[in-house]
Amino acid sequence: MTTAAALAGRNVSECDAAGLPARYPIAQWTEERIEAELREFCRGRTSWPGHREFRTNEASGLYSAICRYGGTELWRKRLGLH
Repeated sequence: MTTAAALAGRNVSECDAAGLPARYPIAQWTEERIEAELREFCRGRTSWPGHREFRTNEASGLYSAICRYGGTELWRKRLGLH
């Protein structure tokens, strides 16, 4: 299973058979995109949101990208959150 397919909750053969693209392919997540979406997601906050908050707000793809590109601690510090 590729990471993109895993993020979409489907395996590669299911995506291919249904003609569905996997959501949020790795190539689409750049550091610039992560930072822009994360700044928007965290606007008005002083502390880092937990994983459940990302999931509740349909931002699991963003959270997965954060984990792949440096981890939560790096991004928390980059945004100046507690």
